[in-house]
Amino acid sequence: MVAHRTRLAWPVAGGVMAAILWPLSAYALSPIVFPFALVLVFAGVLAVRRPEYGIAATMALSPFTNAEIGGSKPFHILLPLLSFGLLAYAYLLSGERPAERLGGVKTTLLIFVAVGVASSILALEPSQSITKLFILLSAAALLLATLRICTDRARLLVVVGGALAALILCGGQGVIEYLSGQHGQFGVVQNGIVVGRIQGSFGHPNQYAGFLATLLPLAVAMLFTRRAPVLLRWMGAVGIAVGVSALVWSYSRGALAAIVVGPVIWLIIVRPRFAILAGLLLALLVYLFAPSVVRERFQSTSSGEVEIRSDIWAAAVDIYAEHPILGVGVNNFPVAYARLPVVPANATQRRLLQQEELLVPPHAQNLYLNILAEEGLLGLIAFLLFAGASMRRAFVGSRSDDPLTRAICLGIGSGMTALAVHSLLDVGFYGEVAFPLFSLIAVATALTALDRVRADDTQPARGAIEAAGIASALPATP
Repeated sequence: MVAHRTRLAWPVAGGVMAAILWPLSAYALSPIVFPFALVLVFAGVLAVRRPEYGIAATMALSPFTNAEIGGSKPFHILLPLLSFGLLAYAYLLSGERPAERLGGVKTTLLIFVAVGVASSILALEPSQSITKLFILLSAAALLLATLRICTDRARLLVVVGGALAALILCGGQGVIEYLSGQHGQFGVVQNGIVVGRIQGSFGHPNQYAGFLATLLPLAVAMLFTRRAPVLLRWMGAVGIAVGVSALVWSYSRGALAAIVVGPVIWLIIVRPRFAILAGLLLALLVYLFAPSVVRERFQSTSSGEVEIRSDIWAAAVDIYAEHPILGVGVNNFPVAYARLPVVPANATQRRLLQQEELLVPPHAQNLYLNILAEEGLLGLIAFLLFAGASMRRAFVGSRSDDPLTRAICLGIGSGMTALAVHSLLDVGFYGEVAFPLFSLIAVATALTALDRVRADDTQPARGAIEAAGIASALPATP
């Protein structure tokens, strides 16, 4: 009886403490301090008791990395804390980790991170590298934690659920933004009228759309896979509904093209027979259901836009030529761009855009050129090695005999290819998308490792069965 009363008293005591501490903390510090502390404590307890859910929660919250609450960005603190905390917890665990036998992803990731750190230390302005480098380190920690913690399919499916939750929250935020009319600061002109674009908590609609395009193929794969758990199939359906709507209302030409071209390229590589059919179906859906604003976006590309983009790409090459080994440092492209001469000798770079003002772009508007400028040739090689190792894991998983593994890896590979296509026109790799992307790379690696373990375990049994069959076929000795 006493124990029962004690259990009933805890919620009441907790409510009283919250009623006292929240007003006090709001008055002394900020209204968000107490709720943020509660979220942090809950996330910490969850990460310790069920670490795979901690990974999923980190992925689900990734769209809010740059969300401002009360004039601050609390997720800049929470997500890295969760990532590094999960990594520390993962290495306290003992036992065999099959996914770590496949060292390609882990090795190339560490090389890529090491080059990024070295480039940032030698950057033109090292302080400019801190934010982007911290996101890269946090995402890398989440990948390594996933490899260590998720040693069976049940835990890996929880992580997949985290990616779908990230898609739902990201798309849902954009849908609410669109329906409420609270668009971002960017817009497009249709028939002389400015139409707002949604961007969620992201810095630009293009980066927001790139996040959606990376996760949408996984949602499609889950929805149409009978072997997937019912909850994941429902999450896939909801993710597609809000994700596609938000992607369209972002009016991002690069992401809209990537969500069609990327999966088709991946299917050509993995399932050539279905690639043409899938491409025709996607093109038909876009043609039939794309709003008029989207169609005008693709038809209204002016020569001025092309010239500006080509000038920025040429500037990235100019910056690389001055710093060919390790570049100018992560997130230092604007610094290096501002230092370029107004009229370089090759006359390919026009800094006085529109003949009115000096515009300094935040990045090279192309991930590969941006890495080349910021991290040099070593950085680009390291990135390509990591990308190649990651796509190889997704490729192997996409050809698995297990239907669920095959579907998940098809979704992950299609998403990575869509991001690769989108990265030809934008740079979002060092942003919010890094958290779910790196974790899903770990999922593909772990699933292929489990496939290999199952194959190794069944090989002796298969040999014994074959031997028994041969022995039974031999004539009995007298």
